[in-house]
Order: sequence, then structure tokens, then C-alpha cells
Amino acid sequence: MPAGICLANPLSVPIPTALTSSENYLRELLDTTSNQATLTFERLELRAGRGVRQFYAQQAFQPVWTTSTGWSRPATQALRVLAAAPAYGLSPQEYKWAQLQALADTLARTQPAAHAPLLAAYELTLTDALLRYALHLRYGRLQAATLQPQVYDSAATLQAAQHLQAALAAPDFAQAFLSCQPTGKAYQRLLAAWHTRINMKSPDSVAVLDASQQAEFRSVAINLERNRWYAQAKPDTAYLLVNIPAYRLDVVGQGRVLRSHRVVVGKPAQPTPQFDARLYFFTTAPEWRVPSSIAIQEILPQLRRDPGYLYRHQYHIYNRQGQSMNPYRIKWKTITPENFPYTIRQMPGPDNSLGNVSYYMPNDYTVFLHDTPARKLFAQPQRAFSHGCVRVEQSVELAAFLLRRSGTPDRAKRLEQAAAQSWTKRIDLPRAWPVHVRYYTCEAAANGLLRHYPDVYGLDAPLLAAFFAEVPVATQMPPR
Repeated sequence: MPAGICLANPLSVPIPTALTSSENYLRELLDTTSNQATLTFERLELRAGRGVRQFYAQQAFQPVWTTSTGWSRPATQALRVLAAAPAYGLSPQEYKWAQLQALADTLARTQPAAHAPLLAAYELTLTDALLRYALHLRYGRLQAATLQPQVYDSAATLQAAQHLQAALAAPDFAQAFLSCQPTGKAYQRLLAAWHTRINMKSPDSVAVLDASQQAEFRSVAINLERNRWYAQAKPDTAYLLVNIPAYRLDVVGQGRVLRSHRVVVGKPAQPTPQFDARLYFFTTAPEWRVPSSIAIQEILPQLRRDPGYLYRHQYHIYNRQGQSMNPYRIKWKTITPENFPYTIRQMPGPDNSLGNVSYYMPNDYTVFLHDTPARKLFAQPQRAFSHGCVRVEQSVELAAFLLRRSGTPDRAKRLEQAAAQSWTKRIDLPRAWPVHVRYYTCEAAANGLLRHYPDVYGLDAPLLAAFFAEVPVATQMPPR
């Protein structure tokens, strides 16, 4: 590549000399034959470099966004889409919007002979910005587990390039480009509520965020991010959604909430995790196999004071061979959390911690949905009391509803009868129902307005710090 020269370029892209057109500059800048592709893209400060190169290869390295005098009409549309980023919980400055706006002034300050390399630099920067914007809209900016910046694989980046090509060919660029967003109900409803809040008229329209909306913008932004983390390529047509901070379970079908139930979730010291599972069957009058952590931390101290605690609460204790043990013959003073050798089970009955019905939904956390005898807790506004599992109000009614919704009213009737008579019985669903357990501190209410919930596990603060670490919150959306 010819030696680079500095042309007061605010984008800091190294410019080759001795070339005559933007097409030649683009081809030369993106040439990866003499250097490794990664090094080439790093030198050009392209964070979606593979996608950028594919985009221009499909264009035969012809300029798309620039003309000899500045931005083209498609570029004007694209810049308006970037300017509207706060409407989607993102910041224009993440995509070098202010620098891109400076093209006209930059051209005016330079000699005409230097325009072609400058236009090529701006061309690449806008394409890179749009590809990253599309990836952020679809997958999120951060990794859910670490809160570090997302690392997109080649397939996702190249798919973003194809999406940008398709948007360019569409009658409405903004609408086509923004179609990369998740289509899930929770995401779309939150987005619509935020657009209502800021009086958003069209996908690329400009709205002003006043000072009172800054905290709300931050809350909306991180919850849109959470939705993107868990977005499904093809959303389930019917599923159960537990929102931990809302203390609520929704049954969603065909894009609408069919019914809602109050829930009790894990206490902050034993939080309910976020995960996906599939619900296969119900057990009425279930036996509860007490987790070892609960047996050691909560039941063992009771047994050291009074072995009769087991009988009063319908617990049975077993040794490692599965043999039933007499708690009065165990020397409890010698049993410590470190050498506790027993398992404890609670028999079906009115005091059983699982209540009248439990839901079988295998997952890595051994967390499940179930009934509870402590139904007074559902009247509390803050309901983080469990050891991590999700207790559901009107659990029998919910299970029967899911069976009827699945086309098996006879099974629903059997379940209701078995639960009423405290018969232990397994009732299978004809098809598994997806279950999604999530953590959204901001969502859209049924009236289409924003609703905020307490950050019960303190997860907002680290996400806010990571999400806005490098990109300041603008006081308003940039003008057109």
C-alpha cells in the first residue's frame, strides 16, 4: 500500500496516496492480501471490519454514502437513523455521529485534490458504524455474563452486512434497517412505551430528552439490553415468563398475556437465577426432597435442639443407603455441617413446602415453580422470600389452565381432583411449554406506559456502570 499522509482527518483513517478515485481508495484500504485481515481492520479502526469488507466487495468497492461533494441521499437517511439511537436505548456518540456530521466542514477546509481519500475514510466509518449499530440492536452491546463488550463472530458480522445491503434496497431505509431488532413481546412493548414517553413519531425522527428523562433513559436502555441478550430468532408462540423484580408470572400466547400470577422469588441472599427451561409435567401432592444447603443451614440447627421437629413438619430422614432413620437415635451434637450424612424428605400434606402441585422443568440450577402453603406472602408488595425457587399463587389453577390450553381438558380435571384429594399423581403436558425467567426492572405496563420495579438483587448498578462507561448520556437527541 502506498505511504499514508495526514490530511486533518478527524476519523484518523490512514490514507493511501497516488490514487485517483474513492473506488480505488476503498479497494486499496480494504486490501487484506498483504496484511492479515485483523491487522488491516485495526489499522483502519474498523470494529466490524469483516462485514465492512464484504459490504464493499458486494458493491464492487463503489462508494455508497458519498459523492464528490459530500453525503449521498442514502447517507442522509442513515445518519438520521444513527441520530435517533436514544430512542432505542443507545447513544449516537457510540457510532461517531458527531465526527460523521463534520464531513461538509472537513471538505470545505481541504483542497479538492484531497477530497477522494477523505470521502473514502468517511465512507468506511459510516459503514462500520451502521454495522455495529445493527449488531447492538440485535444482540446487545455487552456480554450478559461478564458485562464486557460483545465479541461478534464472523457469521453475525457478515449477516449484519447482508442486512445493511437489504435495507439500502428497501423503499424505507429506516424501517428496513431497524427490523433487525428482537421481535419478542417484552422487547417490542418496552420499545413502544419508551417511544410514547419521548413522543417518537417515526423510526428516524428526532425527540428531545429533557433532564427529567435521563434516569428513565438509563433504565430503559439497560432493560432493552437485557431483552436483546435473550432474544430468540423465532419467538415462542406460547410460553411462561417470570419477571423477578415484578414478582409476576405471565402466560403469553399469540403475542398477548393470557393470564398473570403473583410469585414469590428468591431472597437477595439466595437469588432466583435467570434461565430458560421447558415445562414437561406436574406432580400433585409432591414429596419435597430438601436441598442439602437447606437441610444443613436451616433444619440441622432445629434438630440439634429438638429431633421432634421432623415429625411435626412431616419430614423423614434417610442415611446414605436410603434407609429411614429414627431422629431420636442420632447423636445430633456430633453432627456438623461438614459431616452431615443424611437426606431429608418432606411428605405430601398441608405443610409441604411445595404445596399442592410442583412443575417439572429441568435446568442447571434445580430451580422450579411450585405451590406453597405460605399463601399470605402473596399479599406482600415485596416478595423475595424463597430459597431460589419460584412460588406461584393459584398454582393448581395455572397448571389446569396450561393443560386446557394444550388441548387436554380431561388431564386438567384429573389434576384438579388429585390436588384437592392430596393424591400424588403425575400429569403430563402433551407438549412442553417454554419457561423464561428474567430480570427486568423496567417494562411496559398493560396500558402501554413504562413501569419501574425495585432492583431487588442490585443488578442494575453494575450494568449501568458497564453500559455507560465509555458513552455519556446525551442531554438530547442530536438534531437532523
